Amino acid sequence: MRASRLPLVVFFASFSTFLIAFAAVLVLLRPAIQKKFAENQEAARQVSNASLAPNLGDTDRARHRRTTEESTEESVEESPEERETQPTEVRFQGQVLDEDGNPLPMAKVYVLGGKRRMPEGLRGRLLCTMNTDESGKFSKSASVRYPPIALVVHCGKNRFLVDKLPSITNGEIDLGRLTVTAPEPVRVIVRNDEGMPIPGASVEVSDPWEGPKELCRQTWSGTTDTLGRVLFNAADFGRYRVRVEQMGFATYVGLHHPRGSRFMEAEVTLATADAWIQGSVVDDVGGPAMQGEVVVRPLHAGFDGESYQAPIDEQGGFRVGPLPRGDYTVLAQIEGMTQRGEVVAEADGTRARLIVEYAGSASGSIEADALLPENAAVTLFRSDGRGSMVPFEGAFRAKVDPAAQTFRVDGIPPGTYQVRIGAGGFAPGRSAEFTLETGESRTGLNVGLSLHGGNIQGTILHTRGYPLGKVRVTAYEGRTPPSQALKGKLSESFAKTGATTSDGTFELEQLSPGAHFLTFEAAGLPARTLGPVNVDPQAPVRIGALVMGGGASLSGRALDSSGHTVSDARLILESLDDEGTWIPLLTEKGGTYCVRGLVQGRYRLTPASLSGLQLEQALVLEVAEDQAVIADLSLAAR
Repeated sequence: MRASRLPLVVFFASFSTFLIAFAAVLVLLRPAIQKKFAENQEAARQVSNASLAPNLGDTDRARHRRTTEESTEESVEESPEERETQPTEVRFQGQVLDEDGNPLPMAKVYVLGGKRRMPEGLRGRLLCTMNTDESGKFSKSASVRYPPIALVVHCGKNRFLVDKLPSITNGEIDLGRLTVTAPEPVRVIVRNDEGMPIPGASVEVSDPWEGPKELCRQTWSGTTDTLGRVLFNAADFGRYRVRVEQMGFATYVGLHHPRGSRFMEAEVTLATADAWIQGSVVDDVGGPAMQGEVVVRPLHAGFDGESYQAPIDEQGGFRVGPLPRGDYTVLAQIEGMTQRGEVVAEADGTRARLIVEYAGSASGSIEADALLPENAAVTLFRSDGRGSMVPFEGAFRAKVDPAAQTFRVDGIPPGTYQVRIGAGGFAPGRSAEFTLETGESRTGLNVGLSLHGGNIQGTILHTRGYPLGKVRVTAYEGRTPPSQALKGKLSESFAKTGATTSDGTFELEQLSPGAHFLTFEAAGLPARTLGPVNVDPQAPVRIGALVMGGGASLSGRALDSSGHTVSDARLILESLDDEGTWIPLLTEKGGTYCVRGLVQGRYRLTPASLSGLQLEQALVLEVAEDQAVIADLSLAAR
C-alpha cells in the first residue's frame, strides 16, 4: 500500500519544486519585463502622436508631444504666492456701516493684493485707496497688476479687516455692506513660573501688520492689576505680539493667538531672574579691556530679541544680571574692537573669558519704499578669498534705526564685505562690496529695501521636450554656488526656493537685487545650474525654456580691446525667436560666462547699458539642439 503511494508523493514534490523555481524566475525577470512594457507604451504613444498630427511641422509636433506627455504628469499644487498679471481695470464699490446700521462717512478704505495671509499677519501691495462719502459709500476704478485679496477699513483709531473678497464680475468687485464692529477686547494675564499673578507688570500689545506704511503697526500698552491682568480694546486681527516687563523677571516677547469666550485672552509666564553671568575681557595680547560693555542674549525660546548688558570695569571684569537660569551668548561690545569667536555661557556657571581685537566699522543709509518694521536684521557677507561672498560667522554688533533709515555695524575685522539687511515684508537688500583694514571705518554705504524686489521666472523642460513639474528651483544670493558645508544654511536664510508647476513654469519673487546663482534639481536627472545672473527689480529675469538632462550650451570670455578678460561684466542673453528669454548674466572671475540647457534657436549676446562697455560688432548666435557653442566677446569702452 505504501509502495503504491510513493510515485504520487514524488510527483507532488517535483511539481512543488517546479512552481517554486518558476516563481523565482518571474521575480528575477520582473524589472526587464516592466522596462519592455514601458518601451512598448512609449512606442505606441509616438505612433499615436504621429497619426494624430501627420502634417505638423517639427516645432508644432514637439509642442503636441509635450501636451500629450503633460497629461501623464502628476498635478502639482500651485505656489501660495499670487503671480503678477497684466494690468486689469477693476472697479471697487461698497458701503461702510457701524453696528447700528448707520453709514460711516470719511472712513478710509484700502485694497491690497499680491499674497495670502502670511505667518506674521497679512502682507500685501497697496492697490488703491478710497474715502467713504456722507452715505458711507465708496467707489473707485483702479488698474491692478496683482489679484485683490483683502480690504482694510480705517475708522478713527480702529481698523477692520476683510480678508475674503468676492471674485471679479464684469470688471467689478462689489463688497456690499460692510459692518464695522467694535474691536474685541484682548486680555493679557501675567503669572510667574509658580502660577501666581504678577501685579504692576508693563504689558505692550501690537498687531503684526508689516504692509504699506499707510497701514503702519498699532500698539497698545498698560499695567497689570493685582490679579496680573490687563485689558486692551485692540483691533480684531487675531494675532498679536506681546511684550511683558517686570523687575526681577526676564522680559518676555512672543506672538499669541488670543482665545476666549468673553475676552480674547493671552497667558504669559515670566521666568524668575536670580542668576548672573560674569567673567573678564582681555585683548589679543592678554591685557584687560577697560571700556565698553558686555551683552548677553538667551538661547532659550520665548525671549527673541531680548538682551541684557553690563559695563566692563577697569580690570576688564563684568557681571550681568539678574537673569533667568539657562544658556546665553556673551558678546563684548567695545568701539573699534571685535570679539574673537562666539562664546556661550551658563548663568551662574563657569566664568566666561572674552578675547577682543582691533576692528573697523561700516555705516550708511537705507532706502525703503515703505515704513521699516522693528525687526530689521543685519548680516555681513565676507569674501572667502576665492571670489565667493559667504556669511560672516564672527562676532560683530549692528544697529538699525527704522525711523531715520540708517544702520551701523561695529567690530568688523579686516576683510572684504557686503552689508545685507532683511526686514519682514521686504525683499532683502545688499550694499556694494567694500574692504576694511585694521581699525578702519567705512561710511556712506547704501542698502535698498523694496516691497516688490526682483523676480525670476521661466519654464523647465525634459530633454524629450515635455514640461517638468516638481523641479526644485533655488536662487542663492551671490556669484558662486555655495559649498556643501554652507548649502543648507544658505538655503534657509539667504536664498529663495520654489518648485515648478505641472506645466513646468516657476516664479521666484521678492529677491534681493544683485547677483544670484540658480540651481535646478529634479528626481532622476542631474542638477542644472545657471549664473551668476543679475537681479534688477525693474527688469524681471526671464529664463524662457531651460532643458534638464540635455540642451545646448553657450560659453566664452569677455575681452577688452587689449585682449584682457573682463570680470563682473554685465551681459544680456536674449532669444531672437521669442520674447520668453531675457537673462542678465555676470561674467565670473577670469571673465568667463556659461549657460547650459538652452533650446535650439537664435540668440543675441550684448553688454548691459550700465556696464560702460559696448560690442565691437554685433554678436548673433545660431544654436542647434545639444550643440556646444563657444563665443568670445570683444568689448570696448563707450
